[in-house]
Formats: sequence, C-alpha cells, structure tokens
Amino acid sequence: KNNPDNLPYLNYRSIRSLLLDENNQTLWYAPWGEGLFKYDFPGKTNQQQLFNISKKKEESAINCILKKKSGGLICGSFKSVYEVDEKNLSYNFLIKIHCGVNIFYDSSGKFYWLSTLDGLVQFSDKSIITKLPVNPDKNKILYSGGICTETNNIYAIYSGVLVETNTASQKYSLYDFPEKNILLTCICDGKKGNILIGTTKGIWLFNKQSKKSENTKRI
Repeated sequence: KNNPDNLPYLNYRSIRSLLLDENNQTLWYAPWGEGLFKYDFPGKTNQQQLFNISKKKEESAINCILKKKSGGLICGSFKSVYEVDEKNLSYNFLIKIHCGVNIFYDSSGKFYWLSTLDGLVQFSDKSIITKLPVNPDKNKILYSGGICTETNNIYAIYSGVLVETNTASQKYSLYDFPEKNILLTCICDGKKGNILIGTTKGIWLFNKQSKKSENTKRI
C-alpha cells in the first residue's frame, strides 16, 4: 500500500543509517539487524553485506556510514568498525569498539573520527588507527556527535553532556546543561563562534569562547 513500486529500501521500519552517493547513483542503507545494503538506481539491484553475523542482532546493525575520500566505505556497528569495498561489498575488520555512533571528517580533511562509548577513534585514509582515551562516563550514552569545528577541537554529545576534546593534547572538558531532564540529540557547527545543539527541549546555542549554553528559538 505504502510502497507500490516495491522499492527494497522502503520495506523497513527502522533504518539506522543512510548514505546517498549521487555520483555513482547508489543508495547505501542499514536497517536494524540487517547489516549493510547497496541499492543501484540504474540497475535496480540490491546487495547485502551481513559481516558474517546472524541477522536481527544489535551487533549486525550498522549505525553509521562514511564514504572515504580515497574510495571505499567505513561502517561503524555496535562492536566493530569495517572498511567496505564499494563494488563487491567485501570488507576488512578494522577495530573492535564499544558502540560506534557517528563518523565525521575533521576540518583539515586528512582524518576522520568515530564517536564511541570508548571515546574517539581516529583514522586516516590509509586506515591507520589512533584511539583517544576520552571516556567521561561509561554510564552515559553517546547518542550522536560530533563535529570538528577547528583543526584541534572536536565536539561530541553524551546524554546531557557536551564533550569538547582537543585532539593535539588529548584532553577533554565536559559541559553540563543548566536545564534538567534534557536529552541532547544532534549537533552542528553554527555561526559567530556558536555550536547548535538539538535537544528534547528545543535548540540550544553553545558559545565556544565563553563555554556557556542558552536555550533559543533561533536557528
């Protein structure tokens, strides 16, 4: 009824991650517990990679997908990070982690980062791995994050806490929000030295210089 053309990527109720590759007319998508799918629009073909894990498990859910500038994909799951070939979906296991949530490039474009419950993991396009031991509180869940607004500073979200990490010194600072019972859900770089943070109680601004946050309806 809701999918008259029977498009495979519309057959799932829960999609953990999406990546649209317009240049290659390809959609990468990751339903919960189903690994990674590649849908080719011109050929209308659909391929799947389960990473040798049984279906319908959290371990087989891909939480984030990033296309490397040098080619290939990086995928983060609940316990592992994989490097995936875009053509045949073959993969290499890169590192064991504790819940990979989001991958993003830094401002220099030379490295990309994975936010996990074990802290931040840095990769180069040659898949060289550096783990930063940034782990404020294992009882707090990292919902999403982050962004790299400057060469040496990364901002990521833990539940109720904003984490600012200096990648050069590997030191981090935690910033609580003044309002109680608030859940931080997403983050992006704003203008005039601010970071925009989506929460369950509206959009907040965090000033990188003053280190203060305020609730605002402005975007």
